[in-house]
Parts: sequence; C-alpha cells; structure tokens
Amino acid sequence: MAEPRPLLEQWLDVALYLPLGVLSSLRAELPPLVGQTRQKAVQRVQVARWVGQMSVAYGKQELAKRTQRDVVAMATAPIELTDQPLAQHPPEPFEGYSGLPAAQIVQRLAHLPHGELHLVRAFETAHRGRRTVLSKVDQLLGS
Repeated sequence: MAEPRPLLEQWLDVALYLPLGVLSSLRAELPPLVGQTRQKAVQRVQVARWVGQMSVAYGKQELAKRTQRDVVAMATAPIELTDQPLAQHPPEPFEGYSGLPAAQIVQRLAHLPHGELHLVRAFETAHRGRRTVLSKVDQLLGS
C-alpha cells in the first residue's frame, strides 16, 4: 500500500499544478476549438440568411400574384347602381356614442386610436358639434 502523501504536496497539486495543467492544455486546444466554433457560427448565419432571402422572395411573388388577382377581380366586377342616396352623415364612432354626455366622451378620447379620433371628429361635426369634444379631439390629433 502506498503511503499517504503529505498535506502540503496534496495542496500544491490542487492549488498550483492543476491550474497550470489546465492552462497549458487550453493553450494548445483553445485555438482549434475557437476556429471550429467560428466556422459553425458562420455556417448557421449563412443558412439563416439564405432562408430569410428565400422567404422574402417567396413573399414578394405571393404578394404580386394576390395583388394582380385582386386588381383583375376589381376591374371585372360589375358595378351595382342603386337609387338610394349616399349617406350624408358618418356612422357613430362607437356604439352608444350619441347617448353619452360630452364629459364622458372626452374621458374616452385619450384611449382611442388615431383613426377613430378622425371618426369622432367627423361624426361630432356632422351632428351635435360640441366644442369640448371637438377641441379635445383636435388637441389629441395635434391639429
């Protein structure tokens, strides 16, 4: 049976020789490992770029087909003429708008998208023309 090594030798093995051995092996093995990793990363980026380019090309072709098909459909669609007059007033911006007091409408305006603010303005101008509502809409639209 081998005699146990002194504690100082064991400590030197762990604290000094082990890190030196790891560093020396890393010095020899790290450059090829980095090169392999770089090569794999470059290949993956090239594949991702190719897939992206193919997706964009396919999307452009599909968009062109659909746009052409829609234009042809619109051009060949029959036009229906009616004797009904065009609507003189825009529709309500949201359900129940007409029954709301101006104060409640003004509170809701800040939460409406930009496009709906234009609808509120058109409806309010055509109907009641409340200055509080119109001025708040103008303020939010930056007019």
